Order: sequence, then structure tokens, then C-alpha cells
Amino acid sequence: MKKSLILGAALAALSTFASVVPAQAAPPGTGWDDNPDVVVGGGSDTTYLVSQRLETLYNGTPGCTVDTGGTSATKGKCLPAGQTTPTNGNFDHDVFVSATPTGSGAGVNALLPTGVQYNPAIDYARSSRGPSGTEAADLTFWGYARDGIAVISFGNRAGVSLTKQDLIDIYTCTKTDWSQFGLPAGPIIPWDMNASSGTRASFITTYLGNPTLGTCVRKLESGVAPFENDVKPLLADKGPDHVAGTADDDENNYIWWISYGDWKTYPYTANGFYDGNTAGTPISSSLVTVAGSLPSNSTIFNSTYAIMRTLYQVTRETDADCNSVPGTDGICNNGTSPTVFGNTTGKGGAVRGFTEFLCRTSNTQQLINPVTGNGYRTEIISALNAEGFQQLSSLVAGLRTGGYACSVSN
Repeated sequence: MKKSLILGAALAALSTFASVVPAQAAPPGTGWDDNPDVVVGGGSDTTYLVSQRLETLYNGTPGCTVDTGGTSATKGKCLPAGQTTPTNGNFDHDVFVSATPTGSGAGVNALLPTGVQYNPAIDYARSSRGPSGTEAADLTFWGYARDGIAVISFGNRAGVSLTKQDLIDIYTCTKTDWSQFGLPAGPIIPWDMNASSGTRASFITTYLGNPTLGTCVRKLESGVAPFENDVKPLLADKGPDHVAGTADDDENNYIWWISYGDWKTYPYTANGFYDGNTAGTPISSSLVTVAGSLPSNSTIFNSTYAIMRTLYQVTRETDADCNSVPGTDGICNNGTSPTVFGNTTGKGGAVRGFTEFLCRTSNTQQLINPVTGNGYRTEIISALNAEGFQQLSSLVAGLRTGGYACSVSN
């Protein structure tokens, strides 16, 4: 009887002790809370595939020791306090996934307080253009890679060289024949692009200065502007007369623009067949020399190519910010610290953790990939290069924000 009483008292004491000991193992002040969240990004087509690579890297970084009990109610969550797991990985083992592209503008809009949410609802946005209008009042743009806008011609119209003014003249329909540029005669057929596209904004708005496009600028036969980074819909279009193979859809007279990263990495999206006939004659796109330069790995890395743009991860300011008081605007400069400030729980905290992972400057600030033995900064650069993009060079003055490998706009 006495043993039973003693055992009962001991169990009661343990129960009381357990109720006051914190159940959370997450380090204080971080973006983690011991709960693995599924976090969704949406928006840009250009950064869709590279985001998947980066998300996969982050998903696999070391984190807390999880409960692996087959029937445990906390299976998959961090075990209770006392862990010494490093906090510069994916501590909660959050899972990041990319929703199908709709364009940079559509993704960014979904994060705004007055915006229209994405389906499925997203927690951060992919963007191939920087902030527009008042977007930076509520959002932070984390530029993590560099890309060039490649202007392309087709078929036998190779070796074309144009200036910025030439491109303005083409897209305002001031000049409508290739002979006006000292090239073999033929009607110029300039193509438009999806209005929500960051690639469109980078070329038309930022580089050309947002001229009013002329009536010669082509959309698809359906009346819709083509989505970016895939020439096949252009090649398959029948043109205004609705008859394939006639003069009004002569691919040799087309001109368009595309992400250089996509053009270089995915020939299937950069080339195709005349009239879209896969049993017919192949046709290739060619890079146009713009203002005396061509896009390449080196000219994009050192920012000497004519049409440059930065690729962004976009977050709500309250989730991830460069300022120590999240949600406030101001100049970002963390000196040498890669700290990202913001949410400490839930999906917002997970976004904060992933953002800091992307923007750390060196392998010494990152963990080692337990599969490859490489530092994660090296892995991030490899992921960017595999998709034809470059990291933001630390050798180009003013390209990075102090403390980060990213360019931060808020």
C-alpha cells in the first residue's frame, strides 16, 4: 500500500513538472516553433524551376530531431527541449513548394493587403522584377540572382544587331521593315507578352522606358499575349489571316525577348518548328546583339550586358524584413550580419528562415549539406547556375545589400 502511495505521488509530481517545463525546443528569437509547416510560393514563370531547386535544398537542410513514433500524436514534430541542433538550417523541417506560374505581378499582388489571393493561397511570391508603385510599403523584395533579357530573332534572320532606340522604334511601329536597319527586307513582326510577366516589365517598362506599343505588335490568334519563355506558341500561331504558312506569320521576321537563363538552359523552349509542325522543318532562335553586347554567363555576372534584371523572392514585411523592427521601411544595411527579422512562428516564421538561408553570404554562415559535403552557399550558387542564372556578384559595387548576398528592397 505504501509503495502504491509513493508511486502515485511520484507520478503526480512528474505530471506537474511536465506541465511547467516548456515543450518547445525552438531557439528563442528565431523563425521556428517546432511545428513543420507547408509553405507555398507562387508567381513568376522565370523563377519557377530555380525556386524548386532552392526549395528542395532548404527542405533537406538539417534541423531538429523529430518524433518518429509510428503512433505518436506528435509524429514529425520536434522532440521536446534540450536539443543542440544548429539554428542555421531548416530547424522545423518546414516544407517549401512552388505553385504553378501565373506571372510575377499576379504573385506579388496576392501578398498585398488589398490584393487577390492566389489559388492555392501563397505565403511568399516569386518575381522576376523589382517592386512597382507602392508594393514596397507592405512587401520586401529579396533579390538573390541575376538574369539577362535576351532579345531573339528566328530562322535565317540571324546575326541581328540593334540599339535600344532601334528596339523602341520596332515596338512603337515607327520602323516596320528589316531593311530600315540595313538587313534583308521583310516586314518586322514584333511579339508582345503576358501583361503580368516580370520579363515583360523588365524589357518594356524598365529597359525601353514603357513606350506605347504600336498596332503592329502581335498577340496570338486568340487575342491573348503569349506567356513568357517559350517560343512554341508563337511558332504555331497562324497569324491574322488564320492560315498557317503565309507571309503574315513568316517566323523569319519575328522578334521577341526571353530570359537568357531559360534560353540557354532549355533549347526545347527556345526553338521549335515552322508553323508549329513537329513533323516539318526545325527553326531556331538566335541571340540579338543589343547595344553592342550579347548575354552570357560572364556579362550577366559582371552586369555588363545591356538588359539586366534581378530575380526576387518577395515576402510580407511582417514575415521577413531587413529592419530590426519588421514591417517598417528604411535603408537596409546589416553590416556583416545576414540576420533576417520578422515572424517567429507559423508559416511566416518559416518564410523568414528560408529567406535568411537564401541571403547568407558564405559557407561559413551555412551548414554542410550532409549528402554532398558541400557548404550550402556553394549549393545555392550551383542551383542558380544550373538554371542559367548567376549570383549577385560581390565585385559589382552596390549590387548587394550590406550583410546579405541579396539585394533588398523594402
